[in-house]
Amino acid sequence: MAIPHPRGTKKQKEIMKKYIYLWVVGQGWTPFEFGTEETKEQLKIRNISIGNYAKIGYYAKIGDSATIGYYATIGDSATILKTLFITGSKNTFTWNGNNQLSIGCLCKTFDEWLKDYERIGKIEGYSDDEIKEYYGYIMIAHNLWKENT
Repeated sequence: MAIPHPRGTKKQKEIMKKYIYLWVVGQGWTPFEFGTEETKEQLKIRNISIGNYAKIGYYAKIGDSATIGYYATIGDSATILKTLFITGSKNTFTWNGNNQLSIGCLCKTFDEWLKDYERIGKIEGYSDDEIKEYYGYIMIAHNLWKENT
């Protein structure tokens, strides 16, 4: 297949246009031609920025207030899910929208945390109050995850 010349026919230029699909209430996923003022305004409204040379694959889904850095690549059919980051009283708590979460440097599935959170907390030197605090974070993330599965 021949690659259209940048100054090709009107039909070739139409084929080469790039679109970004954004959710519009009452209309669903709506195509916006990339680079137009309307599209720039829609991205601005949603607080979405896409860095220079970033590549976003086909069927990728990116939420509002997302930032994609320069030279970033998001693969085909990728989905960026809800995330949660909390600076707790002892360690950070991170959940990236999947079935795993991290407390400090320990990464485990929800089942593993729910089964062993008290034992792990004691081994890691957490007080009873801190163990209760982090159990609350686990449950917040778990409930969000259950809503999406």
